[in-house]
Amino acid sequence: MLPDGKISEVNLQVDKSELDDRLAKNLSRLEDWYTAEFDRRLLDLAQILHEELQSQVEEIRVQYEDRYQQLTQKSEQQSQDRTPPVELSDEISRCEMNVAKCTAELERLVADDSVALGRLLQIRSEELELKAYLRGLKFFSSRTSR
Repeated sequence: MLPDGKISEVNLQVDKSELDDRLAKNLSRLEDWYTAEFDRRLLDLAQILHEELQSQVEEIRVQYEDRYQQLTQKSEQQSQDRTPPVELSDEISRCEMNVAKCTAELERLVADDSVALGRLLQIRSEELELKAYLRGLKFFSSRTSR
């Protein structure tokens, strides 16, 4: 201080530059602390989100496994229930016998010249219809046994 009670301008500038330095250092420390605190909280939040996501993933996995088991059991049950009915097997056997009869009759009548051509065509048509019907029955039987 000067004798007249005034502060010299040089001292004031030194104090101001010291104050600026201290302020810059404190500001830098505050920024470092804020950055560290922000990073720590961000890591905490990331860990919490990860744990929540893992629990949701596990919950969904359990739901899918349950659903998969239910569908597997249902599929197994349906495959057991898909045995062709006895009536279908009987109809296939009956149709095969009729086809064999038509084939045998055609072979017998073709050799006989006295048989009308219309009768041969009628038996052949019946044989073709029975074979088509038999193919349909076998196809249906194979579809129900899967």
